[in-house]
Amino acid sequence: MHFFDKIARSCTGLLALIMACFLLSSCTLPVGYRGMIEQNLIQDSNSRSTLRDNYEHKFLVVVGIDNYEYADRLRHAVRDAASMATMFKASGFEIAELYDAQATRRNIMSLIESILQKAGPDDLVVVFFAGHGTDLKDPDESIKGYLVPVEGRIKDSKSLIPMNWLQVDLLAGNNTRAKHLLFMLDACSSGIVAARATVNVDSSVRNYISELMKREARQVITAGTGNQQVLDGGYKGHSIFAGLVLQGLEDCAADLNGDYHITATELGLFLSQKVYVQSKGAQKPDFAKLLGTKGGEVILKFPNDREKQILEERKKNTEAATADLAVSARPVAADIIVYDLAGKLIAEKRNITDRVTIQNLPAGDYQVIVKSRDSRYDSVMMVLGLYGPVAKDITLPRRMLNVSSVPLL
Repeated sequence: MHFFDKIARSCTGLLALIMACFLLSSCTLPVGYRGMIEQNLIQDSNSRSTLRDNYEHKFLVVVGIDNYEYADRLRHAVRDAASMATMFKASGFEIAELYDAQATRRNIMSLIESILQKAGPDDLVVVFFAGHGTDLKDPDESIKGYLVPVEGRIKDSKSLIPMNWLQVDLLAGNNTRAKHLLFMLDACSSGIVAARATVNVDSSVRNYISELMKREARQVITAGTGNQQVLDGGYKGHSIFAGLVLQGLEDCAADLNGDYHITATELGLFLSQKVYVQSKGAQKPDFAKLLGTKGGEVILKFPNDREKQILEERKKNTEAATADLAVSARPVAADIIVYDLAGKLIAEKRNITDRVTIQNLPAGDYQVIVKSRDSRYDSVMMVLGLYGPVAKDITLPRRMLNVSSVPLL
């Protein structure tokens, strides 16, 4: 029996919420890990518009580095990246590639910036990086995450690519008009700058995919979280993470709700489960929606003609004329406000401290805002399809750093 070499890529990472809250963690690395120790320095739709690929253009920036100048060499990163390019090209993506010696700091950052500037308002951009990642400690003792280019020196932050540049700076201002953006990082996870208050589109919505396509999305999936080993030696000689990305998309294994679409969240859920099992608990990918997300979702797979016919048949299902919505909010009192998708007020309940039910709503799609009465907590907005009894338990996210939420309506 043939066994693939298992080369670990360790992650000393963290989750950072809203700009700069990082947690310190570290691990000891033997030779061969991708990553260095810390250094001191939503169901199917009934609309025809959801049954086709609605992106005007799709771009993939792919970076793979095995032959590092100053860091440990890797064996499968270039293979992982090249296989992603092949798969995405077959799905209609325009491909921009950098491998090994081409993948300098200047080249990587310039290429990503140029593709983001090129992308239009109906476009998708995916960035895939396979290589080393690391954490560095700033003079103020805060931990910052970095990706390592081919000439990067682990102790020199100026030679590395900051995760904050990737996830914050690039998304600010007018750096891109792209409707949807996804980072997939097959490297040490050095921190995700996640959005706290956001808009969630539930898969019960009849125009689910169309609704996701209307709204902006900035998302990230990383191969592992802090104090974990991100292992090579997976499917067909790939890393476990990259091999399961390929399987999840090519074989539609990541279509978790059976609607013949695969969203970035579905892929993230699929990877977090499957990678954890295949690595025997040593590795668990992380995924999040980044700052600037406005309720959208990256769509990585659309249905083919046969699948479209199946979805059309599902339209024949009948549903009740009215529906009830039961909502509870924790940990504080909240107001629950229901609008139709045009913004017309339909119903509201104030100062709710327990589960409340709004009865006999006409069947349809709605915007539901659960608004905290405590200034320490953010509000949550959902886009829901009410075609039968629906119950939702909402956990209101705590505000951090006094950063205001993105307007919900």
